[in-house]
Amino acid sequence: MILEFAINGKKQGPFYVGYTPAQCTLRLSDGVPGGLPVTIVLSNNDPLTGGQLVFYPNLSSPVSETLTLQVPGDGATVSYYIAGKPDVPSTQYNDAAINFKHNDQSVRIIKFTVRVRKNANSLTTIERDKFLNAFVNVLLSGNYQSFLDMHNEAANSQIHNRAAFLPWHRMYLLDLERHLHEFDKSVMIPYWDFQAPAPNVFTLDFMGVPTSSTVGELQFSVNNPLNNWYINNLPPLARIPRFNAQQSRANVEARSTTLGRLPGFRQFASMEGNPHGSAHTSFTGPVNFAPTAPRDPLFFMIHANVDRIWAEWQSLGTGNTLYDSTNINAYSPETNRSPNPRIGDYLDDTMWPWNGVTGGQRPPTAPGGPFIASVFTNYPGPTPKVIDTIDYQGRLTNKSLYFDYDAIHFVNTVVPQNISAMSTEKAGAAESLKADIKKAKDQNRRALESFLKSTDTNDLMAFLNNMDMLTDPESIKKAIEILRNRKNETGIRVLALVKLLEAISLDENLIKYVLSLLTDKREPLDLRKEALRTIETMSFTSPVFPALQPEIIQAFRGLINDYDHEIRRDAIAYLAKSNDEFLQRTLINGLQNHEEAVVSEEMAVHFLGYDIHAGIYPLLQKIVKTSSNDNSRAEALYLLAGDPQAKELSRSVFSDRKELFDVRKNSLLALKQQSPEDFLELAQKAVLDGDESENIRAISFNVLSHHWAVSGKPDEKFLDQVKKDLPNLPKELAAGITSFLENRDEEPER
Repeated sequence: MILEFAINGKKQGPFYVGYTPAQCTLRLSDGVPGGLPVTIVLSNNDPLTGGQLVFYPNLSSPVSETLTLQVPGDGATVSYYIAGKPDVPSTQYNDAAINFKHNDQSVRIIKFTVRVRKNANSLTTIERDKFLNAFVNVLLSGNYQSFLDMHNEAANSQIHNRAAFLPWHRMYLLDLERHLHEFDKSVMIPYWDFQAPAPNVFTLDFMGVPTSSTVGELQFSVNNPLNNWYINNLPPLARIPRFNAQQSRANVEARSTTLGRLPGFRQFASMEGNPHGSAHTSFTGPVNFAPTAPRDPLFFMIHANVDRIWAEWQSLGTGNTLYDSTNINAYSPETNRSPNPRIGDYLDDTMWPWNGVTGGQRPPTAPGGPFIASVFTNYPGPTPKVIDTIDYQGRLTNKSLYFDYDAIHFVNTVVPQNISAMSTEKAGAAESLKADIKKAKDQNRRALESFLKSTDTNDLMAFLNNMDMLTDPESIKKAIEILRNRKNETGIRVLALVKLLEAISLDENLIKYVLSLLTDKREPLDLRKEALRTIETMSFTSPVFPALQPEIIQAFRGLINDYDHEIRRDAIAYLAKSNDEFLQRTLINGLQNHEEAVVSEEMAVHFLGYDIHAGIYPLLQKIVKTSSNDNSRAEALYLLAGDPQAKELSRSVFSDRKELFDVRKNSLLALKQQSPEDFLELAQKAVLDGDESENIRAISFNVLSHHWAVSGKPDEKFLDQVKKDLPNLPKELAAGITSFLENRDEEPER
């Protein structure tokens, strides 16, 4: 008996599945005309460990943990569906398997990976590193540039402050995910749950930890793939949290508040401001400015969570109503933030840039080409529409985008059977969440009523603390009065500003007033800092913000000499991200004439990198050769990657063992761009040199491994040598080599 298995028409592995059912077929390839049917029972090969699977005879049937099929004896196919079991996805490649039995005897076992988007904080080490490897390889392949071009200044009005914000970013994520699959099909984009603590995310092994430098350049462990992060001469990754990244949620509203935005999409879409925009501006760095945010890999983990929140909100609807695109509560081209729909907001509109349309209401270019195909599904095709994003699991349309979230189950058109105690627990958790949402809404209503009646400062602060964003005219008016009154305590003015974020984003005059708070040095420092963060958030959330950009730029220029170093740094960062020529001239002048410098040397070098050009290279070379600040030298070396004339400088710095690790690392990364041949020579030499430092040997192999992953041309003779030496190599180097060799051999199909 020879069983022929196929999933979505695919007969050869490796095989992947999520929580959304995938159509499968089974046939006897050795069947004969007139042959009698054969009974085949499908079940999990090991129901106690690994990823688990469930079965559906058809999409209108309850789910089960086993399935009995009558397979025709004449070679005809029988159809059925399989899916990952809720809450039991894979943690390793191919750790799930179906056992096909006939008369209690196994006749075939087929392995799977149950693949869903998971909470980044709970990833296993293997899952984390596989994601980082694939992500960096997409960057190094050159394909990441289109993702930057899709989300730049020119594209801003197409993708923000409109109803299509959530649908567009859903497709943007999926586009990247499919590019990740070109390197590792087991990888899904994890989400950073910014409404909960995430101590395992902001670490040396994952998203990095800010160094002591004034700009917060990120430091990584030597085997972290993000050591290879390099984009077109831009500065190294930098990010400083404005919250306790180990112990608290980001500076965002609570989960129950976001999910309680009811009754429909028109209200829910305001989450674009808070928590979405507020999550971005919970940090300094490129991630807190819309046109530069995708330069930081954390961006996609933020948006995976934004999309997950939308998906979770959809799952709270009665039945599957919030997956029904014909239901105005599921999606509406009109929202509270954007009452005037534009092309790209309507359900049947094709989505830029994948439709290739430019000009008019679309941006001037359409980078990236048609939507990338997938080996798992032809849906949504090369030119996705807004409507394609709503029922992402195919609950009603049977057209799945083939991604799922770890805590969001698939529910088909009938009430499914409980297949485990975990399902019961999940149902209980859903009811608990609904109770939390109701409690939060009741609390907000009571606090709002009391706020409008109260005059006592302490009471007003307590009520504001228990309130959501202010949206009704009466409470907005009162909060503005509190904010404007300089006699009020700083704390209540700051709190009023926080709660007015939504109202400010829609009012040009209020934005101007917040800008005046920021620039008035007589105002309390804490209020000025909150005003700065509010202005930054406007780049993500305000439809009137672009028109005010010239005034904002002018105001920020006046802050580059501010008495507070944080305001000074963040104002300069904003100007740098806006490619402001005045700032660049000021920074260059300060580097050339130290007595006229407005910031430290390392800060000036970093922010010059946002708009680097060949005229700056001689200045950077001089800093590498003469500066006593190693942070400045490391930054300068990183930026010199675009200067082929600096090749010998990079070689000499890397070869000097007296140089600090970060300086040598950046010289190696620069050399990789300046001269791949020289890079390969020095990196391989360093790996094999027993007298070289362990960290330099490990980082050299790290950079080599990603170079080979993208080029597809590893040096086999060199690899044979390191395999022989593996038992005697230092710990970190051995770990990096072992990981590379395992990933290389793991999946036969790329």
